[in-house]
Amino acid sequence: MATSKLFNSISDLLPHRGKMILLDRIESWGEDYLKAAVLHRDDNLFSDPDGNVPAWVGIEYMAQAISALAGIHALQKGQPVRIGLLLGTRKYTSRVASFQRNEKLIIHVEQIFIDENHLGAFDCTIHSDRLIAEAQIKAIQPNNIEDIIKSR
Repeated sequence: MATSKLFNSISDLLPHRGKMILLDRIESWGEDYLKAAVLHRDDNLFSDPDGNVPAWVGIEYMAQAISALAGIHALQKGQPVRIGLLLGTRKYTSRVASFQRNEKLIIHVEQIFIDENHLGAFDCTIHSDRLIAEAQIKAIQPNNIEDIIKSR
């Protein structure tokens, strides 16, 4: 992990804003991994009336952790944080139906590869006091998102 102050908050690393920022903080990072924390509170965008969050939201936690890692890499190079796209999730497995209110989750993403077109694959896990969910996620961070939007 870098020792200098690279960013002040999660919002410096993600293109998301407001309640769509689901991660609470970065625990640690390195060249090819990142660990982030989420503490479920009542104000979570996806909370049910009891404060629980459906386990499928774990895919977005993983995707945001990948995006935060890409944001750190961009800031280290003096570049702006860019939008990335989740291309697919392979074998998302959750051992719970929902994440519990006030439960602290640690999201760990590890880069398997990234090619010259910024297409990457990541092994991802979510832990509380035990392994709760895991998946492999493929994502891309195009040089110009507008080119992709215009091609549709």
